[in-house]
Amino acid sequence: MSAFEETETNENNAPPSSESAHDSSRPGAAAAPSRVDPSVIRNMSRKEIKAKLVQDLARIISMPPSSISTNAGLATMMDSLSLSQFKGFLEINYATKLSDEYLFRENSNVNKLVEVIKIGYAVDDVDSDGRGPSQEQHAMVQQGHGGLSEALGCPPGVCCAVM
Repeated sequence: MSAFEETETNENNAPPSSESAHDSSRPGAAAAPSRVDPSVIRNMSRKEIKAKLVQDLARIISMPPSSISTNAGLATMMDSLSLSQFKGFLEINYATKLSDEYLFRENSNVNKLVEVIKIGYAVDDVDSDGRGPSQEQHAMVQQGHGGLSEALGCPPGVCCAVM
């Protein structure tokens, strides 16, 4: 079992049971992991998100949490396969949308991911077609999931203005 599989949890925050791990209609087929409720993650404080993220990252890369630098690029801690798997982990366990390339950037670190997770997507993310955040992501912000300051990537307590 990989570190990614160990971190999957069900709605009660317990490891998946052997009963729920298999689809009875297809022998041997694993059920899709349950996704976290986005409102639970968005309502967490940045401090709580950071602590959870560091714990999860430490478990995934087999390092003590105290040795993880929150300013170090994720690409310096994980190989390309681990980064790709981590993207899927973030989508399921943190209800966060990212392009395939985002975690490979030099400036993708724990501190940056805390802000990305808080609003559910990276405002500075550009997909392979050269487009920025999708209309769906903008709609999330418009529905009260962060506001303009967070959508622009402004740090907490800073008021951003577009001129």
